[in-house]
Amino acid sequence: MIAVAWLGLPEILAGKALPVPIWLLSLASGIQTSLLLAVAAFAGARLAPGVGLQAPALSALAESRAPWGALGKQLVPGLCGGLLGGALLWTISRLAADVAAPLQGVVLPAIVRILYGGVTEEVLVRWGLMSAMAWVLWRVAQRDRSKPSSWIFWAAIAGSALLFGMAHLPAAFAMAGAPSASLVVYIVGANAAFGLVAEHLFWRHGLEAAMIAHLLAHAVLMHCRHKSSCDKLSQNFRARVCLIQPPHAPDVQRNNLGWPGKMRASPGQSTPPLTAPNPECVAARRWPWRCSTE
Repeated sequence: MIAVAWLGLPEILAGKALPVPIWLLSLASGIQTSLLLAVAAFAGARLAPGVGLQAPALSALAESRAPWGALGKQLVPGLCGGLLGGALLWTISRLAADVAAPLQGVVLPAIVRILYGGVTEEVLVRWGLMSAMAWVLWRVAQRDRSKPSSWIFWAAIAGSALLFGMAHLPAAFAMAGAPSASLVVYIVGANAAFGLVAEHLFWRHGLEAAMIAHLLAHAVLMHCRHKSSCDKLSQNFRARVCLIQPPHAPDVQRNNLGWPGKMRASPGQSTPPLTAPNPECVAARRWPWRCSTE
């Protein structure tokens, strides 16, 4: 966790005036997260089995048994949940693109998203927090029942999802300074929406299904954002090409790679003048362009 904080925190606090060195903040953040992780792991181990929540594959490992059978049963639900969650988050981010603009400049390393999001947050929020909320609600509202009813889990899912969304606010404050009310609603709402997906998977299938979904959701988001960046680069490239070759140019020489070369006018025609890019040129031309770099 210290290594993850060491990689992620400098990206979040880049360009900010800090009262202490960044390495000291990273060290303190890593220690704090490690302590919270230990508390959540202990709470989940003590309370989750009592309400019927489980981590089958991790339990098998703890008992020196092969985890593959338990993990295989959670694979399909986890993959489906990850695709759903990733598509949901991407759709929300596109619909609220203007609201989320202050956060667009910060790109966390993939290893931070995978380890912190897919593992740490699941142990903290699902295994620790949701298990504790379900256990407390059960002991307070249904002491006379041998196991909690469905509404106990739905209440725990809703409460922990809301807290999961709110837990992302400190990082947003660090990145955006004083965020607007609409940005706060976006951050809490988007993360809580995914929290509902992950927590339902935890309830119905197990902690590993929620972990798989969280990992895949981050992979979907990284792919979509990379593709969006590539599309913007391609669009800019085609616009620049149109500065050299206007639409409906008479004849165009091309080199052996297919790139536009020097324009040549047909007999009796003058060479078309350079023009600014226009929507017809940008949309209609299909240059052999492929974005293959980050």
